[in-house]
Formats: sequence, structure tokens, C-alpha cells
Amino acid sequence: MKRIEALEILAAATAALPVVVTCAATSRELAAVADRPNHLYLLDAMGLAGSVATGVALGLDRARPPAAPGAPASSGAPGPLKAVAIEGDGSLLMNPNVLPTGGFLAPATW
Repeated sequence: MKRIEALEILAAATAALPVVVTCAATSRELAAVADRPNHLYLLDAMGLAGSVATGVALGLDRARPPAAPGAPASSGAPGPLKAVAIEGDGSLLMNPNVLPTGGFLAPATW
């Protein structure tokens, strides 16, 4: 599968979700596929898509009112249930610390 094909699938699956996109060709190609207000394109920020998406997810967690006792966590107020990061392999290697940090913080919306 080519990157542009993967981005077409991701764009279709994330129409209502916040999407943080890594720099360079990935940002340009996603903008060509579907340029939406819920897309945050990181330019000159290699390795930071995961960090920014973690912050977005934590903000979504804090903005959502708690679910009723015994109800699933996703049953709070309507809105985005996830934040999505699109990061390349080289970009991820610029900041691999985002993986354990995201796992430790474990936002429910990530």
C-alpha cells in the first residue's frame, strides 16, 4: 500500500476526530486528500506529532464530563472519542520517548 492510499483510508475514518499530522510529504498529501479544520499540520516539527496528539488527547479527557457511575467511559458528553497522530518512521525515531510517555499518561481518548 502506498502512503497516499493509507492517508485516503485514514481521512475517511477520521472525519470528526482531531488529527495531528507529521511534517513534510505526509502533511501535504493529507491536505491534498482532505484538508479539514480538524487537521493540525505540524511543519518543521519532526518527531512531535505524537507529543502534540498526546496533549490533545489529555485536553479532550479533561474537557469531557465524567460518565455516570457504572457507565462506560465513552458515555459522557458527545464529541470526539479519540485524537489521532499520523507519524512517519523517521519522525518517530526523532522522539521515541513519546511511546512510553503516552502509555504512562494513558489518555482515554488516544
